[in-house]
Amino acid sequence: MTLLSLGVSDSFPPRTCAQERTAVVERLRARAEAVARSEVERTLVVLRGLDECQRNRVQAMASAIVDKLLHAPTMRLRAEAGRGRLADAAAALFGLDEVGTQPDSDFNVLPLASRG
Repeated sequence: MTLLSLGVSDSFPPRTCAQERTAVVERLRARAEAVARSEVERTLVVLRGLDECQRNRVQAMASAIVDKLLHAPTMRLRAEAGRGRLADAAAALFGLDEVGTQPDSDFNVLPLASRG
């Protein structure tokens, strides 16, 4: 006996706008956290003299920055009622693919001092 023989369709209903917004928020957060982790790892390699408490503070700072930067955009995406335009724009703007986040090696990340 299969699911099809029981009348269960082999196709799933399309995602709702709310599900799309949630997926975009999750991908955006995953991307930002991956970048933060990568930068923390790079920084900790250079700052070898830090003790465990100091390393934890660097990691906590990176996490806090991600949280603060993403708070307003994620609240706006979640509050968007029934329209996918904002979620689509965010996905396009941040290069979020459908499968997941891209490796941060795809980013052209410049040090703060180099930005102008």
